[in-house]
Amino acid sequence: MWSDEDQDKVHAWLRQKREVCPRCGTVEADWVDPATNKLRDDPKWEATTFRCPGCAEVERASADVPSGARGVRVVLMPARDNDEEEEEV
Repeated sequence: MWSDEDQDKVHAWLRQKREVCPRCGTVEADWVDPATNKLRDDPKWEATTFRCPGCAEVERASADVPSGARGVRVVLMPARDNDEEEEEV
C-alpha cells in the first residue's frame, strides 16, 4: 500500500501531466497570460520547421504497409546486416 505522501505525489504528477498538451508539450500559461486571460504578447515558444530523417524513414516504410493490415506499426530498430532476410508484413 502506498503511503499518504506517495499518493499525494502521484495525484500532483497526474494533475501536472493533464495540463501539458500531449502533442506539443506546452502548457496554457506558455501562451495565455494568467493575469489577463488573453494571449501573451511574449509567448515562450515559437513554431519552427525541422526535418527528422528518422521520421521520414518511418513514413516511407509506412507507405509499404498494406492498407488492410491490422495491428501493424512501423518503428525504428537498429540496422541489421544486409545478409539477414527482412520479415514481410
